[in-house]
Amino acid sequence: MKSHTFTTRHSELVCYEWGASSPFTILMLHATGFHSQCWRQVIAALPDDQHIVCVDLPGHGKSSNTFSGTWDAICDDVGQLIEALDLDNLVGVGHSLGGYTTFSLTAAMPGRFSGSMLIDPVILHPTRYQTPAVYGTDPTEHPTSRRRNHWRNWQEMFEHFETRHPFSLWDRRVLRDYCEFGLVKREDASGYELACPPEVEAGIYINSATCDPLHLFAQVAVPTWVVRGVERDFESVAKSGRFDFSTSPTWPELAAHLPNGKDVHWPELSHFIPMQAPERVAALIEEFLDEVSADTDMPKLSGKSF
Repeated sequence: MKSHTFTTRHSELVCYEWGASSPFTILMLHATGFHSQCWRQVIAALPDDQHIVCVDLPGHGKSSNTFSGTWDAICDDVGQLIEALDLDNLVGVGHSLGGYTTFSLTAAMPGRFSGSMLIDPVILHPTRYQTPAVYGTDPTEHPTSRRRNHWRNWQEMFEHFETRHPFSLWDRRVLRDYCEFGLVKREDASGYELACPPEVEAGIYINSATCDPLHLFAQVAVPTWVVRGVERDFESVAKSGRFDFSTSPTWPELAAHLPNGKDVHWPELSHFIPMQAPERVAALIEEFLDEVSADTDMPKLSGKSF
């Protein structure tokens, strides 16, 4: 694995590279509040020579942790990285926020992408974009902003979360990666804090219904698989004010409205599909790569090491 740093208009992004040369470069984008290393177990289950690029999205991981922009700014930053590194023959694999970002980039940069797998993307039913957010517009009012943010070490974080829902659903190897690579040293040297500050995470959540991607549907012509977990009851969330992050926010009809879409529904899994079943996700990625290869006339080796 190699790491690279790139300065964009909004942030300083860090990305990681695995493999060298393969017909396609897999671009992996993570969910809100997580980081690129949460993909490690999925990557471990893929062929060793598969070229993979994982990005710490703005406000996450080793990238700038002061991000306060919109979802479109996140897409813009990753798009700049793709252009600067001249990545092509991309197969996007994005989870949650990363799924939205992958979808938006596939529409904006059609010449760069050969296919996209959207894992429980935050692409909502059209009416949800007309409904005010449950937690308003102030990040400090969102429950995520009150997350615990002081830890002695990653082991303490692991022990704290391993029996708590929804982390108790996760593969323990992924939970360890989340904890071990998701902390940074505190400035006062009194321990560690989350690499994605709670208020940054909350700010991203409250922007989830402000960037309507529905006008982009016709522009996403490449093979696109939408992988969904157990569905979310938005009405219950609105009535109770209690947010269940373990359920799927994805519009169930999304794949049906895409020119080349396919719906893959795994209702036995939560929203945290890559965290629960990394080998299953890796197997699906390999199946998807076969379909993309068949759909592409003559895939060239784009897996350039940068």
